[in-house]
Amino acid sequence: MEGIYIKKLIVFVGMATLLLGSCSKGHRIVGSWTDIEDIKWVFSADGKLEYENSPGNDSREYRYSVFEGERRTELTIFEVDYDMYIMIGFTDQVYNAEYSKDGKTLRLTGADDLRGWRVAGPGWGTNQLTKK
Repeated sequence: MEGIYIKKLIVFVGMATLLLGSCSKGHRIVGSWTDIEDIKWVFSADGKLEYENSPGNDSREYRYSVFEGERRTELTIFEVDYDMYIMIGFTDQVYNAEYSKDGKTLRLTGADDLRGWRVAGPGWGTNQLTKK
């Protein structure tokens, strides 16, 4: 009888370890980062991204999600604004996300360059963020 309880305990501990390990991966992004223009990006655990558009001047808030697959990680920033000459719109930016080995650099690639954005920011197709 004791053997059954020990086996159940081992299975339970193993499952809990796998579950906690998979949850912690998506939270590597949580915290303060800066891009190549030294603009602050703050990712909260509740799925909110605060982007400081101009240092100390104009802040924007977005929602985001992280998908960690076996072969790649994707970061989606929802409803990023863009300017199409006479029309303003919103679209979701989906990036391929790659962390450096030390976890202090995040390279975002594969999204669209949206009109009205230049060099960096949620509307730019490629970004490199540094953990602060």
